[in-house]
Amino acid sequence: MVIVERESGVIAATFGNLFMNAWSEEATMARLKRVREVEMQFIRATPGGIAVLTLVQRPARFMTLGAAERAFAEQVAAETAPNTLASCSAILGTGFWVATARSVIAGVQLLARTNHPQTVVSSVAEAATWLAPHVKRADGSHPSVAELIRAIDDVVGTTSKAGAALAV
Repeated sequence: MVIVERESGVIAATFGNLFMNAWSEEATMARLKRVREVEMQFIRATPGGIAVLTLVQRPARFMTLGAAERAFAEQVAAETAPNTLASCSAILGTGFWVATARSVIAGVQLLARTNHPQTVVSSVAEAATWLAPHVKRADGSHPSVAELIRAIDDVVGTTSKAGAALAV
């Protein structure tokens, strides 16, 4: 996994044709716009299409998503849909608020009305298992589920340590 953007609370990383954005803090408009910018750069550099993983580590903080941020997220999903092969949102954790966060994300996905497969899951292992058939290396081969889990875990482990780079 290559970390392509790091800011306190969010990291964007790539692995083959997989674009991952991992959130540990609130999804502010500034952060959402920066992640969109990085994702669009990745789309331009990946002509065969991309798989997307949005990972939320602290759903309670992510749930502060306001109407403007939600609308922007829907717009980005619709805008990137033609180049997206598959999209997975992993909302880590258990409990009522985490389930609520998954419902909100599923609603955003539904409203985006895309033609690619998409899902919402509760763990890195579920995300890796679901995404594995859609992720390709530069040579066209698919990574194993175990490789994807390791790559995602590498980013998840660094998300809380993010802080260098962007001032948004």
